[in-house]
Amino acid sequence: MSYTSWAILAMVVYGVNAVVLKLALRQIPAEVALAVTNTALVMAGFALVVFRGQSIIAHLNGSLSTVYLGLACVTLTVGVVAFYTALSRGPASVVVPIFAMN
Repeated sequence: MSYTSWAILAMVVYGVNAVVLKLALRQIPAEVALAVTNTALVMAGFALVVFRGQSIIAHLNGSLSTVYLGLACVTLTVGVVAFYTALSRGPASVVVPIFAMN
């Protein structure tokens, strides 16, 4: 599959995710939803690493790429926490388009 196909799939699935997540956040606190959904994401990530025969430790070698990966961890964490919090407090019709402006 080409990178553009992957990008389109990501766009569609992430859009559906926002709707389903908003429905879940009606009764489930944002922090709980964040922990559950991201635990599933981490498990899928580890499964993919194993399936593709990669080594996490081999790639965390203190290089500049490792520093960038650490910064990506921080920015992703802040962004996802902010998105879940905003979605739990406001209408999806406002939150999702603002989030998608990046």
